[in-house]
Amino acid sequence: MRMHLMIKSNVLTIIMCRLHMSQVNTFVKTQGLKNLKVVFLVRDPRAMYSSLKALFNKSKTGWRTLCDEMLDDVKQFAKIKSIMPNKFFFLRYEDLVLDIQNESRKLMKNLGLKYSKTLDKYIKTHSHIPDNKKTTENPHSLFRETQENAFKWTQYISSKEAKFMETICNDVMDKMGYEFVPSNWTTGQVPRLLKPIEI
Repeated sequence: MRMHLMIKSNVLTIIMCRLHMSQVNTFVKTQGLKNLKVVFLVRDPRAMYSSLKALFNKSKTGWRTLCDEMLDDVKQFAKIKSIMPNKFFFLRYEDLVLDIQNESRKLMKNLGLKYSKTLDKYIKTHSHIPDNKKTTENPHSLFRETQENAFKWTQYISSKEAKFMETICNDVMDKMGYEFVPSNWTTGQVPRLLKPIEI
């Protein structure tokens, strides 16, 4: 059976997880897509640790490899952006969820897209959990308390685990503007661990 896809929009969005910037660079060079724009979304390595620690089983080698790959991605991104500054954009997950409306406006402007009333309404209604939905935990829900997610990892990892990641991910955390937890930090405290950065 032959299927025909009717695309009404002139914008195609593709989300790719763990695609390395070296691969993006190769793709751009070989395909020569004039209208392509890339958003490089990153997250605090400690938050990644909180989500993935069962997978890696606290293997120092596994986390070192991940951090090295992230550092290489940041360096590759900086090189590509220096050549094509209007096509590549860096975005921290934490910045986005802490100020989702303003960051979304900025992102849409950079991408040359309209920040519509429909999008604004969607963000307003989905960045908070309605009272009638707060009693049930649904990991697949489209409703999120977005600001709470920025540093939610601080509730699930110990000071020792945070220091572990800060030691092996020191370089990439510095490049991406993530500050270390204070020496007296304990699980459950939620410090704001971001510093201004331009990549």
